[in-house]
Amino acid sequence: MRAATTGNQRLTDEAEVETIGVGAETTAYDATVAAYRQTVLTGFQEVEDNLATLRILEAEAQALEQAVISSRESLAVTMNQYRAGIVSYLNVIVSQRAALANESSAADLLGRRLVTSVLLIEGLGGSWDASLLGGDSGRDRVQ
Repeated sequence: MRAATTGNQRLTDEAEVETIGVGAETTAYDATVAAYRQTVLTGFQEVEDNLATLRILEAEAQALEQAVISSRESLAVTMNQYRAGIVSYLNVIVSQRAALANESSAADLLGRRLVTSVLLIEGLGGSWDASLLGGDSGRDRVQ
């Protein structure tokens, strides 16, 4: 009767080991699914954040473009006034400085928009690889 008990015990032990194996596989699968879900949610969040940022930067770019146009017009008026002898060259310098500041801000904004566009592409699953560039520009390129 002891042999029968040992055989039954062995079957019970094998069933427990099999149950433990299935439980471990289920746990590993659940962890993989959770990690994948988190990756997808993070990707969606990145895309949403970058789309919102692009919308905000677009509105800012439109306002800044108007500022650039206005400062260029102001500079042209000031130059004409200087040529006519109405104002000193200091007024021209002030107008040039304002125009340059607006143009510099517009260039910086364009850079931020381009970086945000790259981040959006990455969030959508694209990549950015500098090795695809042909030349010494030092800039990365979208795949």
